Amino acid sequence: LTGHHLGPDDLIIALTVAPAGPAIPTVAVGAPAPALRGVSLSGEPVDLADLLGHVVVVDFWASWCVPCSDELPVVERLHAARASAGLRVLGVAIDSEARAADQYASSFGLTFPTLFDPDGRTAAAGWGLATMPLVVIVDCRGVVQLVHTGFRDGDDAILDAEVRQGWQDPKVVR
Repeated sequence: LTGHHLGPDDLIIALTVAPAGPAIPTVAVGAPAPALRGVSLSGEPVDLADLLGHVVVVDFWASWCVPCSDELPVVERLHAARASAGLRVLGVAIDSEARAADQYASSFGLTFPTLFDPDGRTAAAGWGLATMPLVVIVDCRGVVQLVHTGFRDGDDAILDAEVRQGWQDPKVVR
């Protein structure tokens, strides 16, 4: 801008280029589920490793996530319908405040344990959380069988069919 004097009405736009950070690890179908442990909204310790031997639906959600309000009732229905047959559901609330997450969970009458993971920095590390909700089905051996991102019309039928099918064919649904 040599020879040009900026006045109060001139707009300056500056770009900053920074090196890319580390890649976000992504949970992979057919691979062992990443570690997931922490404290539930009710204050109890929870560890995915303790659920080996059960099929587990891991559900990442947040109170500010609009599609989560459609998805959470579906996951709760799956839990209620199949818990007696051995299905386990583990929620992970990615909120900055435990109170907001607890109120949101209560508003849906969630009966499955939900970890509180402020901003997804601790318990959710290694799961590749880029879109919410994120539902991951882990088989009784601890192997990921389904990764489902987001929630749209008809996704309730997809999740229900996957649970009923018995998790025989690894799939990624986006």
